Amino acid sequence: MGHVEAFEDGWIQHPHPGGLGPYPAPVTCTPFGPLPTLIWEGPVFDGVTRLVIVYLGRFSEMRRYYFDREFTPMQVGDTSDNQRAGDVVAKPETYELMREAAERIAEGFDYLGVDFYSEGGEVWFSETSPYEGGGGTRFRPASFDEELGSYWTLPPL
Repeated sequence: MGHVEAFEDGWIQHPHPGGLGPYPAPVTCTPFGPLPTLIWEGPVFDGVTRLVIVYLGRFSEMRRYYFDREFTPMQVGDTSDNQRAGDVVAKPETYELMREAAERIAEGFDYLGVDFYSEGGEVWFSETSPYEGGGGTRFRPASFDEELGSYWTLPPL
């Protein structure tokens, strides 16, 4: 059995806390080492990355920082934030690569969140999601939700 298969086998065998069957355990490392410290999330609307969310830390230590397309900090947060005054979030050296990759991956979708890990000049694809925060993120200020909605052109039904 290869590294990935062994990892998947152990990952999916944890019982779901609600009794719903197998559930993935919290991932703290990959078969190749610990998770990178920077998580990059790029909501892409109609093929254009409109903002970037950078996560620092993991689990209870996780902090979110919002940036516009040019990586200018935005005065935006959400109700789960625990941002720290001492955190310095520099533009990742892989920023353009991640932004271009996100837009290529999301091509043809009206909205798609595309996530990456970045560490030491390397980029790893994480996941895609059709709903930011499961569709339940409450932004501060609340008007930011409307701003995000203005970027979204829904397809005809």
